Amino acid sequence: PPAPLPSAASSAPSPARAPEAVAPPPARREIVQTAQALAPATLPQDLSEVIALASAHKEPLLRINLERYARIVRFEPGRIELNLAPGAPRTLGSEMSEKLTRWTGTRWIVAILSHGGAPTMREAAEARDKAEHDRVKSNPLVAAIFEAYPKARILDIRRPSDLATEGMAEPSEESDE
Repeated sequence: PPAPLPSAASSAPSPARAPEAVAPPPARREIVQTAQALAPATLPQDLSEVIALASAHKEPLLRINLERYARIVRFEPGRIELNLAPGAPRTLGSEMSEKLTRWTGTRWIVAILSHGGAPTMREAAEARDKAEHDRVKSNPLVAAIFEAYPKARILDIRRPSDLATEGMAEPSEESDE
């Protein structure tokens, strides 16, 4: 006769099983690296962070186009409204949207408006340079040079701190050169 099947009410211990191989827990460094890889990227908060992201992803043309042509009207993570300066590539908005979405894992909408916006980064830099040029030119010593040499031009403006970092600072008074 066949052996009777054990009942669920039976208190007999189940047969011993061979222990299963258990993988050791991953090292802390591996856990941190995995978490960082899975964590969503920090979303850029302004145009300068988008430009930095383009540089980090080795997209120099996108970076240059954003600096030259993007006039930000409104910026919030996931949505950018901008007015393109004349000469901008027609695809700049869609390219920006596609790459930001790919890089951050978050959908980005880039709306192109026909008016408004802050100056482009290039326009702002040119305005700062012009203001600095005008400030230097209004210095009485520089004005005297222009009076004596009307065809003189300012080619470059350097601060003493710039000269020191370039190794072109004036020799110290201790030096007799």
